Amino acid sequence: MRDRKWNVWEVVNSVILVIVMTTASTDAADYLLVIDSSGSMHEKTANGQTKIQAAKQALWHLKDDLSAHNVGVILFGHTKNPKEPGACHDIEYALPIGPVADDSLDDVLERLLPKGNTPLAESLVRAKYIMQDRQSAEEKFIVVVTDGNETCGGDPVAEAAAIRELNMQVVTHVIGFGVDEQETTQLRGISTAGGDEFRQAADVDGLVRAIAIITGAVEAPTETSTTANYEYPVLSKVEWLLVARLEDADRGVRNQAARTLHERNSLAAVPFLIKRVADDQIYWHEDKEIPFAAVLELAPERVIETLLETTKSENPKVRSWATMRLGEHGGTASGDELNTVDRTLVELMLSDPDREVSNQAAQSLQARKVAAAIPQLIERIQDDRIYWHEDKDIPLAALRELAPNQVEDVLVGAMDSENAKVRSWAMERLVPQGG
Repeated sequence: MRDRKWNVWEVVNSVILVIVMTTASTDAADYLLVIDSSGSMHEKTANGQTKIQAAKQALWHLKDDLSAHNVGVILFGHTKNPKEPGACHDIEYALPIGPVADDSLDDVLERLLPKGNTPLAESLVRAKYIMQDRQSAEEKFIVVVTDGNETCGGDPVAEAAAIRELNMQVVTHVIGFGVDEQETTQLRGISTAGGDEFRQAADVDGLVRAIAIITGAVEAPTETSTTANYEYPVLSKVEWLLVARLEDADRGVRNQAARTLHERNSLAAVPFLIKRVADDQIYWHEDKEIPFAAVLELAPERVIETLLETTKSENPKVRSWATMRLGEHGGTASGDELNTVDRTLVELMLSDPDREVSNQAAQSLQARKVAAAIPQLIERIQDDRIYWHEDKDIPLAALRELAPNQVEDVLVGAMDSENAKVRSWAMERLVPQGG
């Protein structure tokens, strides 16, 4: 029996208070709380209060406290025992999104009888359909509070990604409360796919802080401070030996050490695997792919941070590899303004002294469909740098996809370049395709 599950309910009250206190002066947003209500909620806590009592106490507080926002609640695993037919579909939209009324909240409390499974994936599918009907709200947030993983065979990571891909401006937040290493891996994946960083808490204060960041009550830590605050288990004796081999003189040994740490699910080795990804050593791409695969699975919330750091390598081959991977693992692409990842790609495209890095950055911007980078793509097409035609063809291909109506004018502008090769290239590209 895991005592930590009732703690989620015990602190929902504090979570709700944070949402209210931090947003009274802003426009109303939609918050859909997806609450893990499965399992041993009828067990007594250390102070004699049952878990169901803690849940009801938290939800009753909604009557007084939730006035600034529209709030809804999805409960799952709360009406059927794990082996009952339909237990994996035991999901209820218990409180429709909107201003909280006393009668609707009382109805939720009457139906709150947690019993069974953890269908995270199907709960996210339900959340997606709910949010599709809430187009009027400018800000929409799904907040999953859970202390466990999917138990019904679904893929919650894929469902979180599907919500993000609908371009409804919905962010899915996940807070893992007292989760173990195996549970953390999946929950991190859900957050990353949903457009947010995974947050976890070991106590009530930690959970409140996590919610405060989600709701904007406090500023999120900077990349540097966030990295400094990550905590990992202590390396075992065997892990120490394997970590030492990550710096072996032989690349084959280095790669095998990374594979073995990955296969052992060595969370304690994550900082060292990140260091291996970001160093200057590369011969084939697999020299980075192998340790990166370990980071991708063991610490997905640190993937973007790791790749951004790797773009600073002194080795242009390493920078090019990292730039390529940012195109695939750079998180949500920019909207109207460049975010950190796309701003980095733009800088690499415009300023990196290595043509391969510059070209790869343009390809990654195209893959991510970063419309906000159109001015910089135009700048790259019209500047004087060219060695092979592909140095211009690659950013031109991105422009053709993102702003095809501007291509001809941009090529005409490139004809003014001081570099004769650029002028000649631009005139050649002005010939109609197929002509």
